[in-house]
Amino acid sequence: MGSGEDILASPLTRETAKEAYEMASVGPEDVDVCECHDAFTIGEILHYENLGFCARGEGGRLIQEGET
Repeated sequence: MGSGEDILASPLTRETAKEAYEMASVGPEDVDVCECHDAFTIGEILHYENLGFCARGEGGRLIQEGET
């Protein structure tokens, strides 16, 4: 049986991003450039979602539409 934990979500990344945005008085919509570690294709997509650049499940669309 699994723990029920969502392995695609990254609470640490989400909380850290939230704190950084608050400290800088900006939001994800204000970020022009972000370099994410992407050893695996899914990693890049999940970073976009967990950093708030798009909603959960929308990272692939973000790439397809040329937003990255």
